[in-house]
Order: sequence, then structure tokens, then C-alpha cells
Amino acid sequence: LFESLLPGASTVTVEFQKSDGTWQTVSQTSATAVGDGWTEQVFTAASFTAGGATTRVRLTLTGSAAARPQLRQLRLVVI
Repeated sequence: LFESLLPGASTVTVEFQKSDGTWQTVSQTSATAVGDGWTEQVFTAASFTAGGATTRVRLTLTGSAAARPQLRQLRLVVI
């Protein structure tokens, strides 16, 4: 869960590391405009089993100098 400002063709990809070391992409489940071009995005993994005491999450931002992606209010919830 985070807020993003993604101008032009900029993007953000969310992944988590599985127990075998590979990365799995997490799908966006909702997006809500919060004002000034910012959007709250929620990503949810339907099924996940940690391979130990820690889990890694990777956010990959793509863009350019003219379309620089920005994130704020990053949150991670594990249930």
C-alpha cells in the first residue's frame, strides 16, 4: 500500500521474494485518487508462505527525467 505520482509513462512494479529465491509479482487490487495527481495504490498477494523469519519486498520504479515516478506513505501489512 502506497501513494504514487506516476507522470507520463512512468510505472511501479511490486514483487516479493519467495522461499526459493525467485521474485513473484504482486497484482494491484485497487487505486484511489487522493489529490494533486497522487493515487493510493493497494497491491495484494492472494497466497504467500515465507521461507524463514524475513520477507523481502521489491518496488521497481521506471520513468525518465521528464516523467519521474514518486512514492510516499509506504506501508506493508502481513496477516
